[in-house]
Amino acid sequence: MKAAEPWIFQDAPAKRTGKTGLANAGAVTDAGGQLKRFREVAGLAEDE
Repeated sequence: MKAAEPWIFQDAPAKRTGKTGLANAGAVTDAGGQLKRFREVAGLAEDE
């Protein structure tokens, strides 16, 4: 099993980047974008 599934036995957790190595769709990569996304989710306007 160790040869077939080596990720199970690794000490460090695997990176969550997927097989392509790209971020998930809709993932925010900067702090400003993240705050904007949180405002959208909370239903707040930009000027509040």
